[in-house]
This record gives sequence, C-alpha cells and structure tokens, in this order.
Amino acid sequence: MGYHVERKERSSIVWHKINLDIDPDLRKIVTCKAGTSLRLFVPIKGRPTPTIQWDKDEAPLKDSAQVETTSSYTSLVIDKTSRNDSGKYTISAENSSGLKSAFIVVRVLDTPSAPVNLKVKEITNQSVTLEWEPPLLDGGSKIKNYIIEKRESTRKTFAAVATNCHSLSWKIEPLQEGCSYYFRVLAENAYGVGLPSATMDPLKVSEVPQSPKSLIVTDQTKTSISLAWEKPEYDGGSRVVQYFLEVQQKGQEKWCPVNTFKTMDTTVSNLNPGDEYLFRVTAINDKGKSDPKLPYSKSLMCIF
Repeated sequence: MGYHVERKERSSIVWHKINLDIDPDLRKIVTCKAGTSLRLFVPIKGRPTPTIQWDKDEAPLKDSAQVETTSSYTSLVIDKTSRNDSGKYTISAENSSGLKSAFIVVRVLDTPSAPVNLKVKEITNQSVTLEWEPPLLDGGSKIKNYIIEKRESTRKTFAAVATNCHSLSWKIEPLQEGCSYYFRVLAENAYGVGLPSATMDPLKVSEVPQSPKSLIVTDQTKTSISLAWEKPEYDGGSRVVQYFLEVQQKGQEKWCPVNTFKTMDTTVSNLNPGDEYLFRVTAINDKGKSDPKLPYSKSLMCIF
C-alpha cells in the first residue's frame, strides 16, 4: 500500500513506501492493570520520513499520554493507567507516497466506571424506585452486581441498601415519610467496586395529596359565590402548599381556572346572573396535584 514511483536521472527508479512494523503481541489485545504503566512501541520505515499521528477512539490523545517519534520508531507511554485508558489506539503515518494506519486495542483491568442514566422511576410516601444503565467501561471484567446506597439529606455518610443487586432497577423501602434522601448506585466487578452514579438533588419521600374535604357554599349573591373546603385527610407526606379552584359553566365540557389559594376559602365574583356553575378544588404539594374534589351534591351547582 502507498507505493509511489519517481523517475530520476539515468532512468533510475526509487520506490517510496511506508511500513508500520506492529509486533505480533500488539496485534492482540494489550492488557495491563490499573496503576501500572503502558508502553506501546512501533518501529516505522518510510521514504521520505512520514509524519506520525496517534489517536484514541478516533479522538485526540489526553495529556496523560506521552508520545515520542523518531525517524525509526514511535512510542506512546502512559505512566499510570486507569479504566479511562482502555480503548482503540490508532497510529497513522503519512508522507508523499500516501497514508498507512494500524491500531492497537488496550484493555486496562480496573474497577468499573459509574452506571449511566440514573433515573427515579417512582416515588411514594414510603419508597423510591431507581433505574439505571450499565457503566460504559466495565474495567475489563464482567459486572458482577450493583450496590445501592442511601443518605438522609441531614447526614454526611451513605448506608448500603442492597449489595447484591443483579438487575438495572431497585425499589428502596421502607423509607421515612416526609424525609429527603440522596441515592447512589455503584457497579462491582472482579477488581472491586467502581465509581458511583448519584442523584443530584435530595428526593423527598412523599406523593400527591388526597383530595380536599367538604367543598361547600358558605354564601352567595346575584353575581358571586363564597366557597370553603377542608384540607385533605392525608397530605401525601408533604405539606400542601396551595389549592387550585376551577369552574365549569353548564353546557360546557371545559373546566376553567379561577385561581390558586393558600387559604381554604374564597369568593368568586363577576358571575352571570341566571347561569349555572359547578366548582371543584385540587390540593397541591411538591409532588403535584391531587384528584379534584367535586361537590357532594348539586347544592354547588348554583343558579343566580
């Protein structure tokens, strides 16, 4: 590959070529333990002397990799390897005759990288269900299991919830209702426990509240109505922060917002005399909205 014919005086012929002399051992997967050094040595031949370029996984090398190139060889040295040094290293040599490339696959035996795409699948007032995907780097060894840990937001240390999880999801229970927790997941292989993947913000163990109680009419005029209700019997483990009132006019399907309220009573004004209205109220906490509370009877379908 890469031959070029150049004619000189006296009809002599000079063949230009490039040769990367990869050692047979380097054509196999090169394996080393994390923390040890890696040295890749490749003799080169070429006329004229080729330009050498090293890449890893089709991207530039990191600063930790030291490259030395002479007219007869090129070498790459990493003094202290880690799982991140695993990958496909490509050597490219180029001169006027063309381009020639070769690659060397390196596997660093290490603990796994962090699991990816850690998500909260479900939160209730007593549990949190997490799901995730395997680490991008397994450390050169099959993932044996996952470790799940929790930490109350008021504490500094994590405690193990499960140490032998073989799936990509886990339901953590029982948890203290109303408390906030951080969670993290770690993968384990034959070389040990890897890096953690953690929730960024504390998760409050709660759910949406129940509906408000006893939505009633307390007063009305020709153009207004006064309403009152009671707080939900169960707030979902998180304090109700406001209530959302809606109105529906007879003959229409759409519910229209009236307003949000921090109190449990209000007066709705500017109603049309003679029209019929139905009202409903929803409780809201930091997890979301309850089911709406509808009136117990038609007493709230007011005709003015």
